[in-house]
Amino acid sequence: MISIEIKKFDKKISEVIVKGHANYSTKGKDIVCASATTIIIYSLNLIEKLGFKITYKLEEGYSKLVNDANSELVDKVFETMEFSFNSLYEEYPKNIYLKH
Repeated sequence: MISIEIKKFDKKISEVIVKGHANYSTKGKDIVCASATTIIIYSLNLIEKLGFKITYKLEEGYSKLVNDANSELVDKVFETMEFSFNSLYEEYPKNIYLKH
């Protein structure tokens, strides 16, 4: 199961932590893991393309993104990431634990 924790401070997303594996299918064919990874990588690429940098850590089965750019645009990227994870959870509730 993938554990997704979305931390907020003053109604703003301050941190996103994603741990584990979905176990929806075998490695390399797991669409839930691939979807979560895509959300993370796309968000990081978008933040960089917008000209910002954030603190993050990516490892096998673990990702942590810290919203430390002090930017309304980056805040919107984090909100979009939250929306995407919520949508993924609605489709695969047996494979994702989502904590706000």
